[in-house]
Amino acid sequence: MGGKGKKGVAAIEKQQARQQQEAAAREKEKKRQKKDEKGGQKQIYVTNDAYQELVKAIKPGSYYTLYELASKFNIPLGLARRAVNDMRSQGKLVQVSRSRNSQLFLAT
Repeated sequence: MGGKGKKGVAAIEKQQARQQQEAAAREKEKKRQKKDEKGGQKQIYVTNDAYQELVKAIKPGSYYTLYELASKFNIPLGLARRAVNDMRSQGKLVQVSRSRNSQLFLAT
Protein backbone atom coordinates (compact mmCIF):
# COMPACT_ATOMS: atom_id res chain seq x y z
CA MET A 1 0.00 0.00 0.00
CA GLY A 2 2.58 2.59 0.97
CA GLY A 3 2.16 6.30 1.10
CA LYS A 4 2.71 9.33 -0.95
CA GLY A 5 6.46 9.30 -0.52
CA LYS A 6 9.01 11.94 0.28
CA LYS A 7 9.13 15.39 -1.23
CA GLY A 8 11.76 16.02 -3.84
CA VAL A 9 14.77 18.22 -3.21
CA ALA A 10 13.48 20.97 -5.49
CA ALA A 11 10.12 21.04 -3.70
CA ILE A 12 11.83 21.31 -0.32
CA GLU A 13 14.03 24.18 -1.58
CA LYS A 14 11.00 26.04 -2.92
CA GLN A 15 9.17 25.59 0.39
CA GLN A 16 12.15 26.95 2.35
CA ALA A 17 12.51 29.94 0.01
CA ARG A 18 8.80 30.72 0.37
CA GLN A 19 9.03 30.53 4.17
CA GLN A 20 12.02 32.91 4.16
CA GLN A 21 10.13 35.41 1.98
CA GLU A 22 7.11 35.26 4.27
CA ALA A 23 9.32 35.80 7.33
CA ALA A 24 11.00 38.80 5.67
CA ALA A 25 7.58 40.26 4.78
CA ARG A 26 6.41 39.84 8.40
CA GLU A 27 9.56 41.61 9.66
CA LYS A 28 8.99 44.50 7.23
CA GLU A 29 5.40 44.82 8.40
CA LYS A 30 6.50 44.89 12.05
CA LYS A 31 9.06 47.60 11.32
CA ARG A 32 6.50 49.64 9.41
CA GLN A 33 4.01 49.37 12.26
CA LYS A 34 6.63 50.45 14.79
CA LYS A 35 7.55 53.41 12.60
CA ASP A 36 3.89 54.43 12.29
CA GLU A 37 3.43 54.20 16.06
CA LYS A 38 6.50 56.33 16.73
CA GLY A 39 6.13 59.18 14.31
CA GLY A 40 2.44 59.35 13.66
CA GLN A 41 1.28 61.64 10.90
CA LYS A 42 2.86 65.01 10.45
CA GLN A 43 0.66 67.94 9.65
CA ILE A 44 1.57 69.88 6.55
CA TYR A 45 0.36 73.42 6.27
CA VAL A 46 0.04 75.53 3.16
CA THR A 47 2.89 78.00 3.28
CA ASN A 48 2.15 81.56 2.29
CA ASP A 49 4.67 81.45 -0.58
CA ALA A 50 3.22 78.28 -2.08
CA TYR A 51 -0.30 79.62 -1.64
CA GLN A 52 0.56 82.93 -3.35
CA GLU A 53 2.22 81.06 -6.22
CA LEU A 54 -0.87 78.91 -6.62
CA VAL A 55 -3.17 81.94 -6.60
CA LYS A 56 -1.05 83.71 -9.25
CA ALA A 57 -1.07 80.66 -11.52
CA ILE A 58 -4.85 80.29 -11.48
CA LYS A 59 -6.41 82.28 -14.29
CA PRO A 60 -10.05 83.38 -14.13
CA GLY A 61 -12.36 81.41 -16.39
CA SER A 62 -10.11 78.33 -16.43
CA TYR A 63 -11.01 74.87 -15.19
CA TYR A 64 -8.79 72.94 -12.79
CA THR A 65 -8.72 69.59 -11.02
CA LEU A 66 -6.95 68.74 -7.79
CA TYR A 67 -4.59 66.36 -9.56
CA GLU A 68 -3.70 68.99 -12.14
CA LEU A 69 -2.81 71.55 -9.47
CA ALA A 70 -0.84 69.05 -7.39
CA SER A 71 1.22 67.85 -10.34
CA LYS A 72 1.74 71.38 -11.70
CA PHE A 73 3.25 72.64 -8.42
CA ASN A 74 4.80 69.32 -7.37
CA ILE A 75 2.96 69.22 -4.06
CA PRO A 76 1.07 66.38 -2.36
CA LEU A 77 -2.58 65.96 -3.28
CA GLY A 78 -3.71 66.60 0.30
CA LEU A 79 -1.88 69.92 0.33
CA ALA A 80 -3.51 70.91 -2.95
CA ARG A 81 -6.90 69.93 -1.50
CA ARG A 82 -6.36 72.20 1.51
CA ALA A 83 -5.32 75.10 -0.70
CA VAL A 84 -8.36 74.61 -2.93
CA ASN A 85 -10.65 74.51 0.12
CA ASP A 86 -9.14 77.80 1.32
CA MET A 87 -9.68 79.38 -2.09
CA ARG A 88 -13.23 78.05 -2.25
CA SER A 89 -14.01 79.68 1.10
CA GLN A 90 -12.61 82.97 -0.21
CA GLY A 91 -14.65 82.70 -3.41
CA LYS A 92 -11.70 82.38 -5.80
CA LEU A 93 -12.75 78.89 -6.95
CA VAL A 94 -16.18 77.41 -7.55
CA GLN A 95 -16.81 73.67 -7.71
CA VAL A 96 -18.44 72.89 -11.04
CA SER A 97 -18.56 69.11 -11.02
CA ARG A 98 -17.82 66.28 -8.64
CA SER A 99 -17.49 62.60 -9.36
CA ARG A 100 -16.36 59.80 -7.11
CA ASN A 101 -12.68 60.30 -7.84
CA SER A 102 -12.30 63.87 -9.00
CA GLN A 103 -13.56 67.39 -8.64
CA LEU A 104 -13.64 70.11 -11.27
CA PHE A 105 -13.21 73.75 -10.26
CA LEU A 106 -13.76 77.01 -12.12
CA ALA A 107 -11.58 79.98 -11.25
CA THR A 108 -13.54 83.21 -10.73
